[in-house]
Amino acid sequence: MHWSLSNIWLTILKQCQGYLERIFNKPWPGNKKAAYRPLLNKQDLHQIHIAATTPDSKWITSQHEVSTMLIGERSSAYAGSGYEFADNQRYVAGDDSRFINWRVLARTGKLYRKVFHEERRPQLWIVLDKRSSMRFGSSKRLKVTQAAIHAICHLYQAQQHQLACGGVVVNESPSWFNPVENINTLQPLIEQIIAPAPPLFTQQDDDSLSFILRQLIERLSSGSIVILISDFHDLDNNMLNSLYTLVSNHSVIAKHIIDPLEMNLPEHGKFQVTAQQNATTLTLDCNDNTFRQQYRAKMKQQQEHIENQLVKTGVIYQLCTSDEDIINETDHE
Repeated sequence: MHWSLSNIWLTILKQCQGYLERIFNKPWPGNKKAAYRPLLNKQDLHQIHIAATTPDSKWITSQHEVSTMLIGERSSAYAGSGYEFADNQRYVAGDDSRFINWRVLARTGKLYRKVFHEERRPQLWIVLDKRSSMRFGSSKRLKVTQAAIHAICHLYQAQQHQLACGGVVVNESPSWFNPVENINTLQPLIEQIIAPAPPLFTQQDDDSLSFILRQLIERLSSGSIVILISDFHDLDNNMLNSLYTLVSNHSVIAKHIIDPLEMNLPEHGKFQVTAQQNATTLTLDCNDNTFRQQYRAKMKQQQEHIENQLVKTGVIYQLCTSDEDIINETDHE
């Protein structure tokens, strides 16, 4: 029986929420008091906006030809009547006479026409995983809250660069948002990203990320930037094949969200964990130091396996822990 992180921790949370609260001497972020609040409030969004639009904020650029025509700073190799001079080419019958380079004609006696690059900009797509395994947090915040912070940060950065932004938010079923350019028209996507994410102790996810990625491939313009934010608990060959296809035409960043407690068991306690698929029971004896060390090594191995598999597809891999402070969040309790 394969025990994934989600198998273990969804069950531990269901059985041992009070124990975790005593460990960290504070309410678990998924408790009933906060479960139905938005993941981020207005002040959080304001702080993210400030962090995202500072001059030294990092920005990812497209590594592929861009097919979306937008006036701006980014140019592509598409020749046409654009804004940036590229080269002179011999004039042939049928070429537009408006682009004849008369200076070259006067100097050489030969007809050449000017060739320009059209200025184009990539689209940004956010793929945000809000399924059951993401709705876990041991101390500062839920994994899904950290994922939302990253997603909103990239949207604000893209808006500053005047990029069209789209996205898909994956809950029990996906919510798709077509690319838009104005920050005001991004509000439906932002609201879906920060919408409450109460605990789901059953994995009734209708759509895997691999299925979502196959749909996304059909929607993207060439040269898009895709930000994929998940814990990748269901990474499989189908998802990897979809990523290979994506990377061939787009820039893909995979943000791997994990919680510190997923990597290290509590130092005390004994837990009976039951798999939801076939009711198989596993005992986690956290009083046993050797067992905890073996668990830590196994989880580290699993994280590195996910990283290696993603990197092999050509994506840019980033490991993000849920307790990492990107912004100074306000108190949600």
